[in-house]
Amino acid sequence: MVDKLELPFPLLSDPDRSKAIEPMGVSDPEDRRNIAKPSIVVVAPDGEVAFAETSRDYADRDSEDAAIAALVDLGLAPTSPEEVELGSIEPGPGAMPKRHADIAEDAEAFIAQMDRYIELVRHLRGKS
Repeated sequence: MVDKLELPFPLLSDPDRSKAIEPMGVSDPEDRRNIAKPSIVVVAPDGEVAFAETSRDYADRDSEDAAIAALVDLGLAPTSPEEVELGSIEPGPGAMPKRHADIAEDAEAFIAQMDRYIELVRHLRGKS
């Protein structure tokens, strides 16, 4: 996802929910997909949570302004991202089309839509 979406930061993967989802209290016991609630968590260098906000669903997210303010309040010097060793980019056994065969067609349509979006963004940035 980092490469595909050209993100300037690494992503945390927590497939068994033990590293961040459960400890941060963002698990959603009502969600049959076993995924986390949409959340923003800012963790200070000392491990303390400087900001946390959880939304009821992906479409109900607040602005990231409060999270950015929490980061600014920490007074940290800017850094550069560390080099990350990328793992396999092949879909795992829990990937959406494999796990939920009944929505495979919708998932493929969404992936195609995201591919078109990325292509457009590259074009607009002059990277095509």
